[in-house]
Amino acid sequence: MVYRDKKSKSKTLVRRGGFGYYFRMIKIAGFKTESAGFIRYNEPMALHTTFKVGGPADVWVQPAGVEFPGYAAELLRTAGEAGVPVFILGGGANIAVSDAGIRGIVLDTGGWTGYEASGEGELIFRSGTSVNAAAEIAAELGLTGLEFLAGMPGTIGGAVWM
Repeated sequence: MVYRDKKSKSKTLVRRGGFGYYFRMIKIAGFKTESAGFIRYNEPMALHTTFKVGGPADVWVQPAGVEFPGYAAELLRTAGEAGVPVFILGGGANIAVSDAGIRGIVLDTGGWTGYEASGEGELIFRSGTSVNAAAEIAAELGLTGLEFLAGMPGTIGGAVWM
């Protein structure tokens, strides 16, 4: 079966793996659709990597705003119980996804951005905040130590993971 993605105008093939598996992922990813931000099926990963390569993810989810931590925790718990793999994606920097794509659910942290001041001279950045934005924010507030991140691709969550 061919699915045409309206955003990218590309064609992707729906995976073979049994409709039971596919619909189980849809049910897991969509359990709180109203607070999820974005949920897309057969999403080309080339749209989410700095190298602009990669086949489709079965399910791509980008929770947003204050709902992110609760949604992400529930998604990881529910997917784990159902045996559905979850791949956590940062900014898509330094990752090359196969043309075969990613089986399971991709949890994109790009919707959880911003920071909080935590005492004098301390900032807590959310995982989806770009490292470049973090360096700029710190500089604007007169803080040092993140200058090396200026101009780099990726997110705080991805940088911590690397």
